[in-house]
Amino acid sequence: MTHTPAPWFAEPQGKRNWIVKSDDYGTIVHRNCYPDENVDRSVEADARLIATAPDLLAALKETLEAIEIVTPDAPEPLPDSVIAKARAAVAKAEGRAE
Repeated sequence: MTHTPAPWFAEPQGKRNWIVKSDDYGTIVHRNCYPDENVDRSVEADARLIATAPDLLAALKETLEAIEIVTPDAPEPLPDSVIAKARAAVAKAEGRAE
């Protein structure tokens, strides 16, 4: 499974709506907001986080590749649980079970 290629952008649509879009593919996610100031802030934050997802995935994959190069006797190696969580997040983002 592949996602819409990056870059993605979060943009307000009117006063209470946000979209996440790609220049090449148009709207990816459209989020309506209820007339509540606290929800408004959450919707904007959610849209920005979603728009950052491809960048976060790429950075995490690059980090995992770099970690695999480091030898096990390097000072202060990362705990296996941290690496396992990172691998699980990449697998989830790519639609794979790990």
